[in-house]
Amino acid sequence: MKVISFNSYKGGACRTTTCYNTIPYLAKILGATEKRPLLIVDFDLDSMGMTKLISDDDRFNNTYSANSLLDARNSKNRDIVDEGLDDEAGKRYFSAWEKAGRIFGLEEGSVLFLGADADVKTISDAVFEALRTSSPIEWLIKELRDLDEDVRPVAMIFDCAAGMQKTTQMALSYSDISVVCMRPTSQFRDGTAYYLKNSYRKIFESRNVQARRVIVVPTSVAPITAGKGSLAYQIIRNLRSDAFTEIEDTVSFIYRRLSDYFTVDASMIDSEDESNMGIPEVERLKWCEETPLIAIKDPTEGEIEALERYKKLAEVIAR
Repeated sequence: MKVISFNSYKGGACRTTTCYNTIPYLAKILGATEKRPLLIVDFDLDSMGMTKLISDDDRFNNTYSANSLLDARNSKNRDIVDEGLDDEAGKRYFSAWEKAGRIFGLEEGSVLFLGADADVKTISDAVFEALRTSSPIEWLIKELRDLDEDVRPVAMIFDCAAGMQKTTQMALSYSDISVVCMRPTSQFRDGTAYYLKNSYRKIFESRNVQARRVIVVPTSVAPITAGKGSLAYQIIRNLRSDAFTEIEDTVSFIYRRLSDYFTVDASMIDSEDESNMGIPEVERLKWCEETPLIAIKDPTEGEIEALERYKKLAEVIAR
């Protein structure tokens, strides 16, 4: 079972949108079914971005919300920990997760979602420090991986909060694969490099964990709208090419210096091919992001290109 986190050094990186639109392809590639579902957890507890996209209500309020994964004192949580997830106990636990497959045109229970509950307070510093070594998340992941292969979920995805918030640190500590979203601007390039070189390293040093796989994904890459041959076209093309070369150089530097902590995958970055760079900007998603791009009828040429890139990202994650 793969454990995957979508994160970014700051907000505005299209992190949740990228996660949301990659899910249908990842579920198909990994063979998600009602018996072996793809699990999604909204770990941005303050903003609840994924919860607002998937849940029918404005918020997700349930015995087992995403917040419960940080609350070892929750009596219901203790009951599940004591019983384990085999057979009936597991069925009861996952019945509290929202079935979300229909949103992505998949089998209803092939995607299960655990949303955030806005009425539950986030954890204190003291509780967080105690959870670093033992938490319901760690227990849950271990229990899931111990299940028989024919009922084990294919993957568990965390949609993280921006930056190094507590929940993001927790998710990254347990993730095998981290998808780092960033816009290709100079601010995001510099910030993401710092985020990887410092914040990531500190997490892995403190947890003493094995090297993680990190996939860097430029998002919302704007198309060049000026006509070919024009001065504006040449200027923007050069800026774009320079930006992606800088990202490639940063990735190479990090890989050389920090390979003991994580390996960086730059397969979503290509400064040589304009049509092969990250995830392109999609105008329609700015206005109706609650609808997965795969579900939109009559997609434009640009939207078809974005769908291909989301599919490519799912393939990279599934390697």
